[in-house]
Amino acid sequence: MQTFHAEIVVEKDGKLHLDHLPFSEGESVHVFVSSATPVTKQPLKGSVLKYEQPLMPVAEGDWEAAK
Repeated sequence: MQTFHAEIVVEKDGKLHLDHLPFSEGESVHVFVSSATPVTKQPLKGSVLKYEQPLMPVAEGDWEAAK
């Protein structure tokens, strides 16, 4: 399988234009589109209001090895 990578800017109309692809006319290809910009969303940041016993084990009795 031959692969081709290109970084292209989306135009105002939401379209992408690919030119000079290294594939033959009529050849079937798969197209995957992903953002080149890393996702920096942090949905949980600032959501903790208070820690109650932050150093105590959680669900310690649920482990089979501890029984």
